[in-house]
Amino acid sequence: AYKLGYNVLISNSSGEAEKEEAQIARFRKSGVRGMIIASMTHRYHATPTIRRLLYAGYPFVMVSYNADEDIPFVGSDHELGGYMATEYLIKLGYQRIGYVNGENGNLVGELRRRGYERAHKEYGWRVDRRVMFHLRRRGEKYDYQSGYEIGKRFQRLEVKPDAFFVYNDLSALGFEDAILDQGLRVPDDVAIVGFDDIERGEHAAVPLTTIRQPTDAIGRRAVELLAKLTGGKDCPSRIILKPELIVRKSCVARIKRRA
Repeated sequence: AYKLGYNVLISNSSGEAEKEEAQIARFRKSGVRGMIIASMTHRYHATPTIRRLLYAGYPFVMVSYNADEDIPFVGSDHELGGYMATEYLIKLGYQRIGYVNGENGNLVGELRRRGYERAHKEYGWRVDRRVMFHLRRRGEKYDYQSGYEIGKRFQRLEVKPDAFFVYNDLSALGFEDAILDQGLRVPDDVAIVGFDDIERGEHAAVPLTTIRQPTDAIGRRAVELLAKLTGGKDCPSRIILKPELIVRKSCVARIKRRA
């Protein structure tokens, strides 16, 4: 943004929809020329506030997922990332792969679930709902603890996966710590793949294999798109970037493979 001659103002809604709407209104009133918005509302479609921006012709770009084709958006292919994580575990030879989703209604977790299920189907595997779980509490600040709670249940599961894809790294790290605290081993007893590639994952007790979102590229492309929109230029309104598999020590190749 600075290279393009723009000054940047940053505001944080702390995940509260009402605060988010108030901040958008305040930025518009203060003469801000355009916005990049990472909304914390867990909806597939634009909120009335976002719709009003669009109808008013106000330049903005979303960097949190939105399914509406007419909403300017730059972000990761979450479904592809879920597919990549699950396919990697399949190719390593794991026999039963569980999925830890976000809380009920979490749209990003649902997109990643679609990738998880698509990998199963393309490899001729049945999707087993008994090994699919939701985090109990809503909000990123609870993700570690919610992942830990699911990890503590692992020993009592009637059907035990030998690998898990966990919808984000914070939950995956909570899950991993719960497994280790029970005297089990990662990846010997259960392998784990997360999503996001946060710094804590690299320095975990067992460094976490994960799907990396191209956050630098998302930020850069979002600013470039916003600059074009503020200049009234015609440009593609949706830019979807491919995530990357980051291999660390929470998974290992298995000899035995499913027939």
